[in-house]
Amino acid sequence: MDFDLKEQFQELFGAAPAFTAFAPGRVNLIGEHIDYNGGHVLPCALSLGISGAIRLRDDGLMRFASAQFPESGITEHPLDDLLEEIAQNASVKKRDWTMYVRGVLWSYAQRGYSVDRGFDLLVGGDLPGNAGLSSSAALEVLTARLFAAAYGIGDLQDPTFLPLLAQNAENGYVGMHCGIMDQYASANG
Repeated sequence: MDFDLKEQFQELFGAAPAFTAFAPGRVNLIGEHIDYNGGHVLPCALSLGISGAIRLRDDGLMRFASAQFPESGITEHPLDDLLEEIAQNASVKKRDWTMYVRGVLWSYAQRGYSVDRGFDLLVGGDLPGNAGLSSSAALEVLTARLFAAAYGIGDLQDPTFLPLLAQNAENGYVGMHCGIMDQYASANG
């Protein structure tokens, strides 16, 4: 990792993060594009991945930053907008990298968990996007793990909890109809 996650979080958001986590990318040894058709696959986790840091806020503002896209600065979304999408069972409206993170919150809400506080979130790593290494799945698993810690929700002892939550975000919110392999390999590899 070529950046100090906690130091950069402090510089961006003016406070230390409450939680940090890591999620690896994955590569397939056999079975590319057949997991969602019931075929046999053999994925394995990589040492490349995405790290993240989070702290909850006392207001309803979600603030996102990416060490991989520093020129984007801090992106802000009102939590109320996401809660409205959840109430209407709507899919993603604003399409950018934060849709995967918002999709995870949407997925938690779909399962009845409360996501009623805003947050500051910084992500970054050495996993390239659009390289077939499951960067979106890693980002979803990472943020699912961070939200579980920050909000005190979810069952992290169940090896299927994070993968199913992340897959639901990708299928139901982002609109990408994928299988469970990528998220499972990232969460449990």
